Parts: sequence; C-alpha cells; structure tokens
Amino acid sequence: MRNDPVGSIILNEKPRINSAHIDFGWLRSLPRNTFGNTYVSWLDNNAYIADDRPIVKFVDDPELAYVLQRYREVHDLWHLLTGLRTDVLGELIQKWFELLQTGLPVCALSAFVGPLRLPFREKLVLVEKGIPWAIKCNQQCAFLMNVYYEKHFEDDFEKFRRDLN
Repeated sequence: MRNDPVGSIILNEKPRINSAHIDFGWLRSLPRNTFGNTYVSWLDNNAYIADDRPIVKFVDDPELAYVLQRYREVHDLWHLLTGLRTDVLGELIQKWFELLQTGLPVCALSAFVGPLRLPFREKLVLVEKGIPWAIKCNQQCAFLMNVYYEKHFEDDFEKFRRDLN
C-alpha cells in the first residue's frame, strides 16, 4: 500500500469504516444509485452493522495492525462489489478472492480449511466455478486495499464498480 499514492494516503490518514467515522444516516439519504446508499442498503438488507468488526489485537506493528483492521472493515464492501453472497459458499469464494488480493494467511486458512464444511456439490461449485472466478477477477481488477472507499460514497455504484474492473 505504501508504494501506491492512494494506498499511502490511506495508511497516513487511517480512515475507519464504522459509525464513529461515517454517518450512516447520511449514506441512507444519498440517491439510491450511489455507492454509499447501495452499501448501507446492503448492510440493512443483511442485518449487518459495520461496527461489528472486532479490533485487531496481538499485532505489534501499528501500521500492519491498521492494514489488518482495514481489511476487516472493507470485507463487506468487497461482498457488495463482487456480488458474492454471505452464505458459506459465498464466503469461501470471497476468501479465495481476498487471498489473491492480499496474500494474508488468514485468507489462506479460510480458503483451504473452510471447504471441509461444504456438502460435496458445493465443493464442486467452489472448485469448478468459484475459484476460477476469483482468479480471473483478480487478474482483471484493481488492488482493492488501495481504494479510499469513503471518498466514493457519492459516486454512481455501477460506474465505480466498472472503474475497479
């Protein structure tokens, strides 16, 4: 992130995606086609709360701790951008996507161990469709940790999504 102009700004400013830093009422007031309104509607429809992401612990390096926190906080945004569901299969496809995006060990653990919970047919879907999709998507899209999402809340969602590829 340090080698990217926007990533560097994110690391310096350390924005957070929670109610202490974002006015979710304002997001609800934005036009329906905006990224911000689409995000808050997605949270509401799934009964999720941005504040539910736990604080990173046991990481001594403050910058690395922030990167891990940011990763946790953008997880739902990535669901929105990828269109992946939040059931076990959708989460596992998302973990493959996140692994390829970030290389984080926690993603690898979920991607490799998580499928043990799947029925055989869903394992086939993961292997035959989900993982190839995650690979193709990562080859085409931007590095999403370097996106300052908070500055795009007023953007048209579909255009923002296309711009990220």
